[in-house]
Amino acid sequence: MSKTRRMVGLAGALCALLTATACGGVGELGAANAGDDITLGYQGKMSILAALVAEDQGIFEDRGVAVEFMEFTSIPAMTTAVAEGQLDVAFTTPVTVAQYNQGASGAQMRMLAACCTFQYTAVANEGGPIAASRDGNWIEAVRTWRGATIGVPALGGSYDILTRNILREAGLDPDRDVAIVAVATGQPAVSALQVGSADIVVSDRSGAAVTLDAGIGRIVFDLRSGDGPASLREAVVSGYVSRADALDGENAEDLLAFRDGLEDARRFILDPANEEAVKSAITEAMGLGPEATDLLYRSIDQYDVALDRETVELSSAAYIDEGLLPAGFTYDGLVLAGADR
Repeated sequence: MSKTRRMVGLAGALCALLTATACGGVGELGAANAGDDITLGYQGKMSILAALVAEDQGIFEDRGVAVEFMEFTSIPAMTTAVAEGQLDVAFTTPVTVAQYNQGASGAQMRMLAACCTFQYTAVANEGGPIAASRDGNWIEAVRTWRGATIGVPALGGSYDILTRNILREAGLDPDRDVAIVAVATGQPAVSALQVGSADIVVSDRSGAAVTLDAGIGRIVFDLRSGDGPASLREAVVSGYVSRADALDGENAEDLLAFRDGLEDARRFILDPANEEAVKSAITEAMGLGPEATDLLYRSIDQYDVALDRETVELSSAAYIDEGLLPAGFTYDGLVLAGADR
């Protein structure tokens, strides 16, 4: 089934949600689909690189599934759209799944496919007092963050919690020795460094790449390079989630084809023979220059991850230790029944 990729903005996504509400379709499994399409909600194109590659390389078409891409700026709006049946799949984190399910009175969410392992990168302004980690001596480097204003994507989110843990491990009090503020990601984070409202911004490597591509800052801390808690480096940080009862619905076959297409794309991304095609997809998704694109391409090992019980349970243990997930969070509480192969 061929289809030109459609990137639908938040306004369109919310319009679809509101229209379905008015028509009484909220909560009906499969209501997100028009025909055989899978609707995928996301925040930031780099996060869904595997899906973009699967679309660009005709992998989804070969699997017989068409995907409509819908960009959101609000996590609550996106998760609500999944829970209410107006969106088939959303790209998000285990932490978001746990937080949503704890407060959900109706349908819960589960992970259909894994994306990648955890990333945490800190970028600081050039020429300031913030030292860069060298040769694994990250604790000493983090101690130079004393007195800094640290920008995180969202207060109370994964990066905020982990930043506080990293500061404590370095002997700093996150409530007294630094100021932590929300700066979002991408261009707002770049602006925060430019105008001085933050001395350091933390995010994943795609956020760091956007900052460096703008000619702002330098990397001072990078989990993938050996800084910070080792247990998080192989942890599943994010993936594609759907309703817990999604495989009981009318589009179960399409969801499994979507999952299989992502697995095909993951293998494509990890194959060195496809370097130029993958870099082209990164450039198209992010609008980055060659240097920043190379930085992200050097991160593709993060896609070497599976949604198996052992990996998920090790990931859950790491997240629980860091306070990112509640104690007792299990494989069955995260993974969609029938999604693991």
